[in-house]
Amino acid sequence: MNTATLDSVFRGSPPPLYFSSLTVPNPNARPNATSYWSGTFNGNGDNKVALDGNSMCNNSYHAESRSFFQHLALARLIPGTYNNSVTLGSGYPKLKLNSSKGIGAATNMDNSLVGLSSSYAYQLSDDKVKRQYAAALQFNIGKGCLAAEDGSYNDRIGTMTPLQAFTIDSKIDNGVASTGRYMSYRPWGSLIGNCLTGNNGDYLVTNQEISCFSAYILKP
Repeated sequence: MNTATLDSVFRGSPPPLYFSSLTVPNPNARPNATSYWSGTFNGNGDNKVALDGNSMCNNSYHAESRSFFQHLALARLIPGTYNNSVTLGSGYPKLKLNSSKGIGAATNMDNSLVGLSSSYAYQLSDDKVKRQYAAALQFNIGKGCLAAEDGSYNDRIGTMTPLQAFTIDSKIDNGVASTGRYMSYRPWGSLIGNCLTGNNGDYLVTNQEISCFSAYILKP
């Protein structure tokens, strides 16, 4: 894995070198984070990192997808500081490719819409979308939260073009969107076309729109 290449995806965010082996336990598997650090919040201890629009953009809800980064930073396992707020860049990392877009963490491709969408809504088969991982970075915040309780954090647009996603995938993984540690998919209800050539297909590099989300599996 070329960690330096994946690091180029971030802006002021943790390089994957800090994540790649993940000898670090999933922060949200521990419901006692406040026993170690002040100014943070506990996970619920279910060994899953929940990621959905309502929690991601609701300041009154301490989203595990944001506290994931805060806990790792407090443990000095990644550089920088994160405050678990809904603010892009301080509550969760920005993408270096586009600083208006961000990174969350979760255990599958999209917790909020699994079971609500039709088959292949993401251009990935249901078994890939629903599979639970120990932890994954999710490059799927198409816009920063506009206000507390604004659940439309992806705005039905992606975070990178198919060519950008393919380039990253080819350099750090196998170049195949539907397999490996780095996977890509179409945003649910995409307004700007497809990410892949078809269901479980190749990257649609002819589409120059920002029509892809990606996930990097930290720990299967």
